[in-house]
Amino acid sequence: MIVRKVLDLLDTPQHVKTDIWTSTRLFVKADGLGFSLHETKVRAGTEQTLHYKNHIEAVIITEGLAELVDLKSGAVHLLEPGSAYALTGDRHIFRALKDLVCYCVFQPALHGDDVPDADGVYSD
Repeated sequence: MIVRKVLDLLDTPQHVKTDIWTSTRLFVKADGLGFSLHETKVRAGTEQTLHYKNHIEAVIITEGLAELVDLKSGAVHLLEPGSAYALTGDRHIFRALKDLVCYCVFQPALHGDDVPDADGVYSD
């Protein structure tokens, strides 16, 4: 059994900060679960283009408001608390319209201190 608290992970390698978001990785690759679980906070007024070539991600929004743009179809999805989405290699734009809190599951698991590269890709 593994039990963790977000507050216990602040200011550790599993608490990753960028100019756009902060992500606290509750479970990571070293835990051997096959997935990682993150609490991610995204700053309002930010936008990022991402392309998870090596991962599947599932997300549930718990606070805030965002738009998810599918760059293949052009579809724009409004995300609010209770919205969930899954990405299976889809290149997309994520826009935080209001400060946002979400919980993300990555498969395969991230190492814990990962950030996407310039093309929006996490390494495998």
